[in-house]
Amino acid sequence: MDVAPIQPPKSPLAQTQEDFTRYLRNPTSVPMPKGLDPRRMGVYQELVYENILSLLSGFFPVMDSLFTEKKWRELIAEFIREFKAETPYFPKLGEEFIFFLSGRKQQDDEPPFLIELAHYEWIELELYMSEEALPAPIPDKKLSETGLSLSPLATPLCYYFPVHRISKEYQPLTPPEEPSYLLVFRDDEDQVRFFELQGLNYQLLVQIFQSPGARADEYLQVLCPKGYSDPQAFIQQGMALISDF
Repeated sequence: MDVAPIQPPKSPLAQTQEDFTRYLRNPTSVPMPKGLDPRRMGVYQELVYENILSLLSGFFPVMDSLFTEKKWRELIAEFIREFKAETPYFPKLGEEFIFFLSGRKQQDDEPPFLIELAHYEWIELELYMSEEALPAPIPDKKLSETGLSLSPLATPLCYYFPVHRISKEYQPLTPPEEPSYLLVFRDDEDQVRFFELQGLNYQLLVQIFQSPGARADEYLQVLCPKGYSDPQAFIQQGMALISDF
């Protein structure tokens, strides 16, 4: 019979640290640790909250603008209280916020596109902060014989809602019939931009993104619809598209 190992008791210091952080997360429901100055604890709690609020407001400016100040503060307080972030790095806190949003029950008064918008804004920020270098373009004369890969500063995305258009003035309650296909990228001036894509263009970029190293015509042969009347014309059109990218 397996016997669970006996966990040693926590040291007084470890217990104090745990009580301290539990209180900082939820000062309205968790009792203040004994022996600590209430005034100083209030300062610590405010610093934690305001720093995280400032970071997430900067990471997700569009989302922030859609909420009242009270509602946005309540959402950040819920994140601090309910979600145990795994990263020690502040720049990664936005990704943890998306995990939090994805795992909670969305409230009726919150926009239905909330999680998609958060993901889109985070991808923009990730590309902006990336330390990857922009690769050199492939000359047209070598395009047909070169194994392709997508720039590390570009990501093809698909959303039910047109997240790239959402603002205080435009907040759709239902998704359109067609999803939004986007290529989000950082250009040679370090500006993050996007292209709207057709469905087939998106599929092509996803193929290159997921399975790099093949030639352009090999990707296009896979994507060519069965029974297409002129496969060679399809491949030629696709080559022109890849050259534009």
